[in-house]
Amino acid sequence: MLPVRYGINLAPEIKENKIDIIKNEPFTVWDADVINIQKQKYYLLVEKDTSFPILLTKLDTKLFNDVFANAIKSYDFILFKQQQKLVSAVKSKQMSFYDTKSQASLMLEKIRKLIEDNQSEYLNLIDVVKDEKNIVDKLTVMSATIFALDSQIGQNFISKMIDEVSTYFPIKPQKPNRRYKYVDLVPKFEDFSNFEKYENKPVKGNEKIVAKIKENNQKLIDQYAKYVPAGIGYIQPETVKSFV
Repeated sequence: MLPVRYGINLAPEIKENKIDIIKNEPFTVWDADVINIQKQKYYLLVEKDTSFPILLTKLDTKLFNDVFANAIKSYDFILFKQQQKLVSAVKSKQMSFYDTKSQASLMLEKIRKLIEDNQSEYLNLIDVVKDEKNIVDKLTVMSATIFALDSQIGQNFISKMIDEVSTYFPIKPQKPNRRYKYVDLVPKFEDFSNFEKYENKPVKGNEKIVAKIKENNQKLIDQYAKYVPAGIGYIQPETVKSFV
């Protein structure tokens, strides 16, 4: 089941709703509302914890599954194995609706208003898919383009997605090849093997060690930038900032 919470705007369309408690599982609780874009009706769904927005032309589970999977596969900051696990965890055969007896959630309302207040700019941004015949591709682009209207909302979404994915779908990193040794350069950062005991541990609740690892990663990048000469195989330090 895909739990969908709705308010008064969607109430006339929902014929049957649930009254039992929603399980608080990752990426599975969505708030929904209607929105008109260029005089066409869409359904805006926003995930409760990460503010992940999905636009649909109908409240259909298969359409949601396809758009969600398509969107996840476009996020290169999520590893392929994590993408597979996330898509599998969220995929559902049926939507279950929960009447909130109120208006839409704050973030849902914020995103809906963002689109409506910037309709001209939004239409220009999605002009590339106005004649797109594949509805899944079209809705994927329309959903992702929302973040172009507000970079802060986009950055907050990415940060929350990284935290949630790292917490619920951790991927064990490959072991370093011990045949390689430091030769000429004395490392000015802590040996990464010292952090092995924290592998596959949740990010939440371990803020101090996470901060220490980030600081150690930055020291590695700084030393790389200072001592490694430019040439074949050289990586610009700016491109590895996300490594921190």
